[in-house]
Amino acid sequence: AARSSALPVRLACYLLPTALCVLLFLLPLAVTLAPSTRPFLAPWSTPALVWPGVAAVVAGRALTFVSVLQLRRARRRAALPAGLFQRSRNPGLVGMFVMYAGLCAAVGGPWLWLGAPVYVRNMHARVLLEESDLAARFGAAWRDYTVTAPRYLPVPGMR
Repeated sequence: AARSSALPVRLACYLLPTALCVLLFLLPLAVTLAPSTRPFLAPWSTPALVWPGVAAVVAGRALTFVSVLQLRRARRRAALPAGLFQRSRNPGLVGMFVMYAGLCAAVGGPWLWLGAPVYVRNMHARVLLEESDLAARFGAAWRDYTVTAPRYLPVPGMR
């Protein structure tokens, strides 16, 4: 369905939100490299949240990195991924969400906080596209996997 949509619809639904998310990820870099932008880009910066934010960034990136290694290993064996993928169908994305929350805490700018719903919605839409493709390719094996592994976190009521 996504491929058959008109070009303006695809641009509005996929390219523009992704471009906005890339810009959001550049904000912490801009604040770091050009401290004079801090009053505009990060006026809510709180020193007490910088180190917990940095810790969340590191933890999120580590989670994403480990999930990528596990996914590559599974692809080489032509098997379903194990490890983190038994607890979440998207552990790498969970890591990215943790990293984004850490950036929000460490940088403290309104733009990152306001962009969080755009980022989450954009990534969730991409997950839905990927999962529809996986369901078409792997059929019953994929459906069985979705019963045992939640999409993001093992939280009751969230599949």
